[in-house]
Amino acid sequence: MMTAIRRLLVHRHPCEAFTLLEVMLAITILGIVATAVYGTFSRTLRTKGIAEERAEITRTGRSALGHMADEIASAFYPTPKPAGAIFRSVAVGTESTPLDALVFSALSPRPSGSLGGESDQRVIAYFFPQRRGRMRTATADPTDEETEDFFAAFGSARIRVPGTEPERLLRREAMMSASDAAARGTATAFLDNVASLSFRFHDGNDWLDAWDSEDRASYRPLPRAVAIDLALYDTAGEVRHFTTAVDLALADTRPGQRRSPEAGQPTPRPTAPRPRTAPKSEAR
Repeated sequence: MMTAIRRLLVHRHPCEAFTLLEVMLAITILGIVATAVYGTFSRTLRTKGIAEERAEITRTGRSALGHMADEIASAFYPTPKPAGAIFRSVAVGTESTPLDALVFSALSPRPSGSLGGESDQRVIAYFFPQRRGRMRTATADPTDEETEDFFAAFGSARIRVPGTEPERLLRREAMMSASDAAARGTATAFLDNVASLSFRFHDGNDWLDAWDSEDRASYRPLPRAVAIDLALYDTAGEVRHFTTAVDLALADTRPGQRRSPEAGQPTPRPTAPRPRTAPKSEAR
């Protein structure tokens, strides 16, 4: 076809005009070529956008997971127990969508105060805002609505995909100075677009779904290790999981109610979590 057009152009007299058929044929060929080029360019841009979105959510997930793991690894619970020391998990959400909360005392790498003279002992909490139909926990923020409104002023980073219900993970940090330290401090937005969050705890023999340092009949002050499973929504509404397990260097390795592995021995990898049954008040 291109050869026929070329012949027409070469053998045409300079004074002769193009016929309507020739013009329409040229426009049709040009349209076909432009459509093919646009399709290729569009697919390239779409593939590039998907790759960038996946890279961004991977970066965000790994960064958030690493930050949580570093803080949990610094958890401490000395003996005798100081005021405010705690390590407690609260199972919230449902079996398919766990939204666990965790509050623990830890050693901060940065002393607070203008001169660095204050204590580096902190109480840190990770939790989700209260919602209608969700059971309030000991770590829930009584001013969740104010916190939400405060961060909404900076623009929401939550995705808007029908059929998904992204959560906002909040974080609170306060100086460990009293027994109610876990309730002090201002909640800040830590991570958006969370699909689920679950913790598991290794006691030296098995992986457990919960931990409470105040229940000394069933638990030690600190677990040997903590497994974290963080799931985020991407812009297409798909769920991406990020998992890790971190050893607690300050955990007590002495034999207790359950025989602990010798110090320095690697912690077994976490197995699949056992199904949990959510209270009716937590169902959405």
